[in-house]
Amino acid sequence: MFNHSMFESGYDNDGIHVYYRRERINLMTAISFEDLGFGYARDPFHVCFAGHIINGAHPDSFQVLAGAYAKDIFHV
Repeated sequence: MFNHSMFESGYDNDGIHVYYRRERINLMTAISFEDLGFGYARDPFHVCFAGHIINGAHPDSFQVLAGAYAKDIFHV
């Protein structure tokens, strides 16, 4: 069953997999998935934007800033 409260952001999950606009994001973990807004999301291992993994992004320090900007410990 999908979490319809997340559907408006484009992200959704069925308790096992994470989806963006109904396309599965293969590396994201549904149990610990967090929708950060503005198209960003994370789990303990990955950060993604619009359903695509952001290589090198640090999930623990990742923050969404004003607008669509974001930063982590290494990048802005």
